[in-house]
Amino acid sequence: MHRVLFTGALWNNLSSLVPLAITTVVTPYLIHGFGVAAWGLLALVNSIRVFFGPLGGGLGGAMGRYFALYAGRDDRVKTTQALVTIGSFLAILGVVITAVSWWTAPLLMTAFGVHGGLRPEGIFLLRTVGILVATSYIHNLFNAVVNARQRYAFTNTLTIVTFAAGSFGSVLCVMTGAGLKGIALVYVGQQVIASAATVPKAMRYMSRRGLCFLEKTEVKEILRFSGSMQLMGVVALVNNEVDSLVVGALFHLRALAFYNAGSTVSGGVRNAAYNLMFPFGTHMTQTFAREGHAGTFGTFERLQRAWVIVTTGISVVGIGASYFAVVEWLGPQFRLGGEVAAVALGGDLVNLWTGVLTQYLAAVGRPDIEARYAVMAMVVNVFAMAALVAFGPVGIAAGGATAAIAASFFLLRVARKRYSAQVTSFLRDVPVLPGLVGLVVTVVLEVVAEPYAPTGALGLLFAGLPALCGLACYGFAVLGRRTSTFIRALARPPVQLAKLADVAFFQ
Repeated sequence: MHRVLFTGALWNNLSSLVPLAITTVVTPYLIHGFGVAAWGLLALVNSIRVFFGPLGGGLGGAMGRYFALYAGRDDRVKTTQALVTIGSFLAILGVVITAVSWWTAPLLMTAFGVHGGLRPEGIFLLRTVGILVATSYIHNLFNAVVNARQRYAFTNTLTIVTFAAGSFGSVLCVMTGAGLKGIALVYVGQQVIASAATVPKAMRYMSRRGLCFLEKTEVKEILRFSGSMQLMGVVALVNNEVDSLVVGALFHLRALAFYNAGSTVSGGVRNAAYNLMFPFGTHMTQTFAREGHAGTFGTFERLQRAWVIVTTGISVVGIGASYFAVVEWLGPQFRLGGEVAAVALGGDLVNLWTGVLTQYLAAVGRPDIEARYAVMAMVVNVFAMAALVAFGPVGIAAGGATAAIAASFFLLRVARKRYSAQVTSFLRDVPVLPGLVGLVVTVVLEVVAEPYAPTGALGLLFAGLPALCGLACYGFAVLGRRTSTFIRALARPPVQLAKLADVAFFQ
């Protein structure tokens, strides 16, 4: 089990780190090449693009679970039937979304005060995005089939390739003066590359005998599950994207560009953590298909302990280094972005602890519990942002962080009340003292190193050095007396991931 899980986690994180490294190098060039206002418009359109995602009825997230259940039984007929049934529905929905985005694009540009030469580019980009969102619904179904079979090397290699191709295309848009219209065509190219590789791979796990629709009872079951996923998707959308839209609506596009720089760094750290988790959900779902509730609970407890330890380390060094990273990356004028990144990661520190719990609830078929948690987060987020908007973009980020923390504890309470009182608290596994050690070491080293830091991509990499030192100190503090055992296991070839995981998390 450990080998598949941690190999998958490493692959998923690689697909996050490589794009993050590419972004580090490319973003300053794109900001200066397009101009801050155009860059802010691109961030705005991307936020609008994300808003279309949850309109898929929660079926994308739901099918991730059901494809994993079918994979646990190697049921290729059901896999095919589910893809045909849900794919047909999403194809119809995609046509509607394409039409809506096409006709509303000019109205949205007016609503956000986009005028002059940027207006036609923004309209063209938004219309293209509507088409891409529609086609991505179908592509994501095929991708879920592959992920359910735990083919992490394939899916993550493809992610890296498409991201690299998109970044290269973005640079060409600056060099050739293609502008945001060129970016729209780059997005199309990314979609074509991803679909051309994913669809044939997914077909290997399907059967011709399944080229028909699921029975009504099975469709109803999926729709009930997807209803909760739909609610969570809408709420997560509000929580994750409304901040950018509020900043774009209430402040200048330049402020949104600064805000987006901070959210890019905080989002990169957060995604680095979440990418480690996705194999956990697939594994618990397949375990549930074979062993039921009792067998899955033990797996949940072990994975949650490992998850809390890992994410605490990532979060504390991220909080300590994020402000310095943004400033050293993009320059002193982006200090606002640095403040946003540090505040956002403060909320992520607690919210990340719930990651395995949410995956566990989905695996056992109780997404309704997570839906309650998501609604709670949205309500607190709206009120907190309204209360703190006077403090500007940093207040908006603080509102989101407050909501994330409050909702995390609410989720634990509801899971114990409505599913099982035996659900283990993530607080039990938090390494408080090692976390403080990692945070203090990171901040002190960042302050000492800041006067010597370069700017640009090298500056961001330079800010990462104190973070690595802080993470190393955190790791040693967590291991304690097991440090020597861990080093021996790491130095003994071939390196056994299962042995390292046991020493680090379970001994």
